[in-house]
Amino acid sequence: TYTLLYNNRINKNKNFKIFPNPTQGDVSIENKSNTPYQWYLQDILGKTLLKGTSLEEYQKIDMSSLPQGIYTIHIIYQGEKLVIPIIKQ
Repeated sequence: TYTLLYNNRINKNKNFKIFPNPTQGDVSIENKSNTPYQWYLQDILGKTLLKGTSLEEYQKIDMSSLPQGIYTIHIIYQGEKLVIPIIKQ
């Protein structure tokens, strides 16, 4: 099971930062936790569009081919799940 942490616009979790938001192309995940994590990007209907696993301090996600809209980035680490809405302009 996961603890769900949902943050609307303000990421209160100090281990991860998502920027820029809104975006016109790339989004970066800054990982301050120094632990491996899984991430995936979903559209508003819950369809997973992109996913990956990383230990890197910065992970770039290319959203340039996606249409404008609202998406969510899900980050799973240390038994927690962080969900952050992203606006693609």
